Order: sequence, then C-alpha cells, then structure tokens
Amino acid sequence: MPNIIITEAEFKKLTDGTKKEIWGLLKDSFSTTTVSDELSHENLGNRIKNRIEENRLNFDTLSIETAMAVLIGLSSESRKVVEALCQRQQTRENLTAILGNEKKINGTIGSINRRLAKRLDERIYGKRRDRVKLIEFDGDYRLTCNSRALELASVIISKGYKIGEGDIILQFDEGEAKIEEESIIRCDEGKAYCDYVSWDYEIDHVSHEFRVNVVHSEPTDKVVISTVNEDEWYPHSVKYELLSTSGNPVEVLIGGKKR
Repeated sequence: MPNIIITEAEFKKLTDGTKKEIWGLLKDSFSTTTVSDELSHENLGNRIKNRIEENRLNFDTLSIETAMAVLIGLSSESRKVVEALCQRQQTRENLTAILGNEKKINGTIGSINRRLAKRLDERIYGKRRDRVKLIEFDGDYRLTCNSRALELASVIISKGYKIGEGDIILQFDEGEAKIEEESIIRCDEGKAYCDYVSWDYEIDHVSHEFRVNVVHSEPTDKVVISTVNEDEWYPHSVKYELLSTSGNPVEVLIGGKKR
C-alpha cells in the first residue's frame, strides 16, 4: 500500500467527515486511546507531537475515573488506609491501628500499589508500569499524588456505587461534574495512561495557572486538584464554568438517582 502524505494546509481544506476518518485511522495506528476526538488541524498536530512523550510515568494526580477504578477493586481495609493517607501522612503505628495487625501493612500497601499499576495500559508501558506506586514510605507512609480525586471517589463509593449503575453527577453549589461510567470501566480494564494538562484563568486581575500530569483513560476524564484554599478543576471537567469548589458535593446522582 503506498504512503500518502497530507500537509497541514491540505488537511485544513478537508471536510469534517474526511478529517474524522483520518483521525480514526491515526488512533488505530498509535494503538492507544490517548488521542482526542477534537478534529481541528491544530489539535491534530499538537496531539501527534505529544505522542512521542506518552510513555512517561510521572504523575501529580489521578482523574476521578481512575481513582474510582483503583478504589472499587480494593478491600474495605485497604480503602480505609487510602482514606487515612488522603488526610495526612501516616506512621506505621497508625496503620497498625487501622489494620489491626502490623503484619498486614506491607501486604496491604503492596496490593494498593499494584491496583494502580495494573490500571495503566501495558501496551504503552510494558513492565515499567509495575514500578508505579500510589503509596511510598520515607519514614512515614504518604500518597505520591494529590489526594482530591481519591477523596471524591471515596465519597461516591460510600454512596454504594458499583460498576454497571450508570454515570455519576457530582453537584456543587458552584456547578456540577459528570463522571462517565465508560471511562471508569476503561480504567478498570487497564487502559489508563499518563498525560499532561494545563489551564489558567484570571479573577480580579489575579492570574491562576495550573500544570498537571494526570493518570486518566480519556481526555474527557475529570481532573481536580486540592490547593491551599480550594479545589481547582480542569475546565473541560465541569459544567457552568465551574473552576473552583470548596468541600464535598451537596448531591451525588448515580444513574440519575440521588444517593
């Protein structure tokens, strides 16, 4: 089959339908789910350039969907450990109190770390993914990333969510965020990857800028990080231009029903 070269200028002239077909072929060629469905020539060029960096494994946070996929596969004891670490670093003595037996600590930490590692796409990272950790030890035990997605995932799971119950909507006073179950399933199946997102906005002439490496399964996954004063949301994650929130959601809807 001959090679076909399309310049950027030629790509601009194509119909949206043709662009979509080419975009689909590119997704299949890269054997990854990391490309967006946005069809602008600018996005196409930027995404292709970024693919050469997609096998990096450093991350600052998990998407809420990834956090859901991690926590939903853990035992109740392991979830309690993660929840405690979301609040602060923990000593070995503290974890012993949570688990009831010091001998359980190493096995529990190991299983939590493996749970995250196995959510990453083996086709992209190979055996390197096995080195990924959610919890590390440097005198005390601590999370390796921002805790906010894990905290919100814990809230959802505490409402009784199980895979198969549908999409989730988190309602805040300031707006809402919709978590698509399909993305949770993709993470649960081991199709997550590390990516880079950035955003900024200005309030009262003060600029706010954020640069985050995130583990997610789709560019539409919900990204939120906790800061000193409030939670900051990646703009594509929310409706009604919700950028900042404080505290947990006032309502959680699962499959369209309040919990």
